[in-house]
Amino acid sequence: RREGLRSPARGGAESGINSARVLGRAAMLCGQDKSSPPSAIAFRPPRHVIHPQPKNRSVNTMKTPKRLFSVLVSGALVLSLTTLPSGAVQSSFSDITDPATAVNADILRLMGVVSGTGGNLFDPGGVLSRAQFCTMAVNFLQKGEEAPRYATRTIFTDVTSTHWARSFVNMAASYTVTEGEGENTQRVPLVSGVGDGRFLPDAEITLAEAVTILLRALSYTSKEAGAVWPQGYLDLANSIGLTDGVGLSASSSISRAQAAQLFVNALSCKTKDNKPYYTTLGTVPSDKAIILAVGVETDDGSSTGAVRTTNNKGSEAYLPAQGEGSPTALQGRQGTLVIRDGKLAAFLPDNTTSVTITLAGDAQPTYIQGTNNIHQRRFPAS
Repeated sequence: RREGLRSPARGGAESGINSARVLGRAAMLCGQDKSSPPSAIAFRPPRHVIHPQPKNRSVNTMKTPKRLFSVLVSGALVLSLTTLPSGAVQSSFSDITDPATAVNADILRLMGVVSGTGGNLFDPGGVLSRAQFCTMAVNFLQKGEEAPRYATRTIFTDVTSTHWARSFVNMAASYTVTEGEGENTQRVPLVSGVGDGRFLPDAEITLAEAVTILLRALSYTSKEAGAVWPQGYLDLANSIGLTDGVGLSASSSISRAQAAQLFVNALSCKTKDNKPYYTTLGTVPSDKAIILAVGVETDDGSSTGAVRTTNNKGSEAYLPAQGEGSPTALQGRQGTLVIRDGKLAAFLPDNTTSVTITLAGDAQPTYIQGTNNIHQRRFPAS
């Protein structure tokens, strides 16, 4: 399909650092056959060196849960702390070379906002059209599954039945937010045309237009932005952090990479109701989690493309609520999960620069050496 961007071990953490707690076998965590060598997984912070366990050492994993955890830690660390080659960028898209863009694209891929441009490409420097951005906005609102219902409607004369984005453009034009109160209440559409009944779906979208759409997705209207367009909308966007990292003028066209930055910014922006947008997408667990593996089987083996995290004590894997479960750039990162109906709706990585590794039983802390704020805690076997 064509889319816009297709487009138990006890342990604590040092202040500001979350402890990773994991149960299960390391091989299971990464969806690999335990007889095959683990694949490298980058883990932030970088530059960790793993010293392998001596060959003559054996561990009975059946004695206590803590021993089981010790074996897991050894395997998971090998899987999670291996450093990528210098200059390599971990991404699910083969043409992304910028680390920040890789993370942004995979955040959106997990949400179903983007899926690339075909051939596992993202085309980060490509310029977006108005139709493509509408498609992204509808998926950002988690309304993509409803779009086909609008395919037979005619709202704009230049978005005909043969246009690939007709259903998304029509839905965006039909999606409204409330402006005003009482007798002065009116409904404002997410997108509108350019006059004469036209939309210009294939024209390049400008920063001002993109910001206006995203602000409306966050439930803002001219009441909050003011009557002067586009400056009022740009000022509002700047004040809530929507345009952070995107240094463009109002009339500038935007690239796919810049659009990804806008959408990821919008996830954390507060809506008109003063709630971070991501909290409206589902339930947010109180503890942060680390993404251990992507593209794995579900626990019952019925599906693939799941994401395994440290959120659950049993290390259950989540299927994505709407997007794809192979966001490689998020693997090994700590952040905030958003769960909807038992599925992973979104993940917001944080800027953690330290991790705490908890060892239990007779696991040897000397097997692990870190050069970037690794904190080790050890508890005796029971």
